[in-house]
Amino acid sequence: MRLCDLGGNWRCNLLSQSTLWTRSIDSIQPLELSVFLRQQLGTPNYQLAVSEVVDAVDAVWDAVLDGRLEEAPKLVYFKVPAPRLTMEELIYWLDDVSQTRRRAILFMLETGMSVKDVTTLKHGEISKRVRLTGMAAKIVRSMPRHLKLDYVFWEESPETGAALPLVGLEESVNDVSQGIGLEALRRLYRDILVIDRDDDAFEFERLITA
Repeated sequence: MRLCDLGGNWRCNLLSQSTLWTRSIDSIQPLELSVFLRQQLGTPNYQLAVSEVVDAVDAVWDAVLDGRLEEAPKLVYFKVPAPRLTMEELIYWLDDVSQTRRRAILFMLETGMSVKDVTTLKHGEISKRVRLTGMAAKIVRSMPRHLKLDYVFWEESPETGAALPLVGLEESVNDVSQGIGLEALRRLYRDILVIDRDDDAFEFERLITA
């Protein structure tokens, strides 16, 4: 029996486009489901992919219980892993925002500060309001200091060229994180998956300076 033979009303939009769809259920390994989810991490389809995998496992269990499958295949023991973010995915997420907003978001991830705290942070208050990590200190040093506006993070108005605080930063966070929000992004950042430590460190520096 194949996944496509199970029938029922479970969701399968993404699975039906994968090679798993027409594979024998007995041949599908739990690791392959992890790879399928991994391919969707960082995209708007990730939660849909999780739902489809959970529904698929439930549908296979139903087939075992009603006798359509004689034995329970390995995939029924699959558990959805906690998502892990790679540096490549973080770069992809942050690629669409301005350099200043990218730095501010990374600063929040490094320090644990809120959107309000970061957008109102002034140079003279840094030592009192936040404990800087090495990377957070680099982010502060990378920001040009304005003569009249003492905010650490600021940007120029596209209409007038005037220096302004970062208005709408929370919306920027939601946009780059595919809607999961700051706290969920912060959890992913704390548990970021290191693939090549030297390469990831280089890419992180590039995020700040590019």
